[in-house]
This record gives sequence, structure tokens and C-alpha cells, in this order.
Amino acid sequence: MRRGPYASVPTAVATTAAAATAAVAAATITTWRGGAASGSDSTQQLIQQQAHMQQLELTQQLLQIQQQQAQIQQQQVEHSQRLAHTSEQLTRRVDRLEDLISWHVHVELRHAQGEGIQLPTVPQPQDYPPPPPSPP
Repeated sequence: MRRGPYASVPTAVATTAAAATAAVAAATITTWRGGAASGSDSTQQLIQQQAHMQQLELTQQLLQIQQQQAQIQQQQVEHSQRLAHTSEQLTRRVDRLEDLISWHVHVELRHAQGEGIQLPTVPQPQDYPPPPPSPP
């Protein structure tokens, strides 16, 4: 497992960022020591390298944000799947409760008719279609 400031960045980007960091450090040391490059050229090169470093840092931040987005999307998919499963279970339970209530009413009506008690008519129980299959 990699460690350091570029641990969460893909290897190619981390290697490039590390190389750029080393290049900026070397250029800075060369400039401080009065290196071979002329003043304006080394200053321009240092500015370009710093701009490149900023771009690399922003790229690293972007990659981290994209990775976080992917994780959030995966969590949302898993949550949706759990909700669909729970909804299916609840639908089956409600259907069973409706069947139980219908049976219980039917038994009570038969019992009341046997006793000679007149009750108002109750609509016939309905058969509900099975729930649609859950999405993939």
C-alpha cells in the first residue's frame, strides 16, 4: 500500500506529481544557488513549474472528488436495492393480511348465518396481481 501525499491518486498521476515536485525543488535550489540558467529564464521556468504543480494538485483533488462520487453512487444503488426488497416484502405481508381478514370475515358471516343473524352483504374479496419484478 502506498503512503504519502499521493497515496489515493492513481500511480501514473502520483508519479508525475512526485516528479514535478522534485523538479520544482531542484529548480528552486538551483535558483537559490545562482545556477547556470539566466535570471529571467529560471524565474519563468520556476513560475511554469509552480503552475504545473498547482494543476497537479487540482487534478489530485478532482480525482479524490470523483472517487467520492463513485462511492456515493454505489451507496445509493445499494440503498435503492434494499428499499425495493423491503417494499416487496411489505407488499407480500399486506396481501397475506388481506387474505387473513377476508377469511376471517367469511368465517364470521357463516357463523352469523348459522345463528340466524342477518348481516349486511360484504363485497367479495379481490385477488390482487403479484407485484411486478424488482428492477435489476
